Amino acid sequence: MAIPGFLSFGSSVVPGPIAGLVYAALERLSSNPTSRFLQVSGAFLVVSLAGPLTMQGATTVTVAVLLAMHVIAGAPIMWGVIRGARP
Repeated sequence: MAIPGFLSFGSSVVPGPIAGLVYAALERLSSNPTSRFLQVSGAFLVVSLAGPLTMQGATTVTVAVLLAMHVIAGAPIMWGVIRGARP
């Protein structure tokens, strides 16, 4: 099952600004926004793994690649938002 390139690209680029907005909101609402952001984004990453795990008819390799893609897209977004945050 081929995954279109635009889907991979969009799924990696679109969550970045959303994560930045979540962090900005947590800066206003929390005394420790970095810790809260890591909790929220880590939980979201775990929940997003349910999609590939529940795919009907997908091979094990397909599921493994999709799981890896979620982590490969999510981890740099989390790192980038935290690194880009004000000290």
